[in-house]
Formats: sequence, C-alpha cells, structure tokens
Amino acid sequence: MSEKYPYITESYKGLSIWYDPLSGKYYANLCEHAKRDKDINAVKAWIRKMKM
Repeated sequence: MSEKYPYITESYKGLSIWYDPLSGKYYANLCEHAKRDKDINAVKAWIRKMKM
C-alpha cells in the first residue's frame, strides 16, 4: 500500500524533515520559510544555511 500523506522521515538539527509521496519531495519549515526538493541532502544544506 502506498502512502498518500506527508510524513516525517527524520529529525535533523532540531527540525523535522517531511516527505510528500505525491510530489516526491522532501521539505522542512523554519518560521515562515520553507524548502522543498527531491534531494534530502539539499534540504539538509538549506537547514544548515538558515540556522547558522
């Protein structure tokens, strides 16, 4: 059975990284900013950049 709803894949530097199976993208939110990408490493790099 395939997932239809976004779910948390991991916690990274205190933020949850979600995966949306319908769009095939990972995403994270930091205040009013958000990053969506098909590559989880790009989302992690964005988290590092925004939190530093």
